[in-house]
Amino acid sequence: MSRWVPGPTSRLPLLLPLLFSMSACVFVPDLSRFPSCDDQGGCPAGFSCLPPERICLPDCGARGPCLPDVPAGDDGGTPPPAQQGDAGVDPLLLEEETLGDGVEGVDYPFQFRARGGTPPYTFSLRGEPPPGLRLDEARGSLSGKPTTPGEFQFTLGLVDQEARSTERTFSVRIHAPLILAGPGVLADFPKGDPYTEQLSALGGRPPYRFELVQPNSLPAGLVLTANGYVQGTSSAAGTSFEVRVTDDARPAQTATLLLQLTTTSCSSLVDTCMRTRSVPAGKEGVSYAYSMQATSLSGTSGTWKVDANGVLPPGIGLDPSTGRLSGTPTAAAKGSSYDFTLTRTDIFGSVKTPPLRLQVH
Repeated sequence: MSRWVPGPTSRLPLLLPLLFSMSACVFVPDLSRFPSCDDQGGCPAGFSCLPPERICLPDCGARGPCLPDVPAGDDGGTPPPAQQGDAGVDPLLLEEETLGDGVEGVDYPFQFRARGGTPPYTFSLRGEPPPGLRLDEARGSLSGKPTTPGEFQFTLGLVDQEARSTERTFSVRIHAPLILAGPGVLADFPKGDPYTEQLSALGGRPPYRFELVQPNSLPAGLVLTANGYVQGTSSAAGTSFEVRVTDDARPAQTATLLLQLTTTSCSSLVDTCMRTRSVPAGKEGVSYAYSMQATSLSGTSGTWKVDANGVLPPGIGLDPSTGRLSGTPTAAAKGSSYDFTLTRTDIFGSVKTPPLRLQVH
C-alpha cells in the first residue's frame, strides 16, 4: 500500500476532504507509524492531534524539518529520542559582545549572554583573562579588580544541559588609572609676550583631550588647546583654574586637576630670571619630556645643570644646552619622588629653579 508523509498541519484542512471523503479515491495514507492522541487530545512534543482519526501528526515546518518517510520494510513507530530532543531547539550561541576597557584596581563587572540550546548553561575559560578577574561558571559573569595593565585574549566556552557546546574568543584592554600629570604650577607668563606651556596626562588610553572645567577661567588672551597647550599673549594677572582630561577608553576615563598660573615681572631686555615653577609627574616605562623655561637677557644662551644635592629619576636625563628633561623612567623609579634644583648659567650670571619634585607612578 502506498504511504504518504503529511506536510505542514496548515495544509491538512485542504487535504483531508480529498483523502477521507472522496469515494472515488483509492489512495489511503498509512498513518499507523504515528502515535495516538491521549484521552485529552494530547501528543508528544513536536506533534499535534488530528481529532477525527486521533492521530498525532508532526508539526512540519513549525518545529524543524518533517520526519523522513520510513523505508520499505521498516516497522515505523515514534522517532528516536535524539530527534525528539533536538526538535524545536535553537542553535546554542554566545551573543556578539565587545568587552569594555578596564582600569587597574577598579571593579570590572561584565555579563556574558547566551541563547539557544537547553538551559542551564555552564561557562568556562581557556587562555589568560586579565589578572585579578575571575569567571563565575554558572552565571557567566566576569568580575574582580584587574591588577595588571595590558591587552588580554581568552576563549569562552559554553555548554548547555544537553552537552551541546560552542565557544568564542574575546579580548579586553586594562589601562592604568588616568592622571592629569601637570605641572601643577605652570611656568610664569611674561605680560604682553607670547607664552606656551604644555600639560600632560598619564595612564588611560591615548589620545587625550583637555578642556577647562569652567570656561574662560584663564587670564584674558590665553587659551587651552584640546591637546593640552596653554598659549597666547596676555597682560592680565595670574589665576588658578581647573582642567579636565578625558582619554579614549571605552568607557572613557576623566581626571581633573587645579592648576596655578602667575605672571613674571622679568623683562628680556634687562633681566635674566627663571620662570619654571614645577615639573609634571612621570610613569615607569612611559616616555617623558619637559622643557625648563627661563627669561634670558637679550636671548643669551646658557648652560643647565643639576645641582649637587639633586637626583633625577633613573632613566631621566637633562640636556645641558636646552634645559630639557627627557627619557623613560625605569622600574627602579616607580613609586618614588625625586627632588632636585636646576641652575642655568650664562655670561651674565646664574639663576636657579625653585626646589622641584618629579614623582614617578
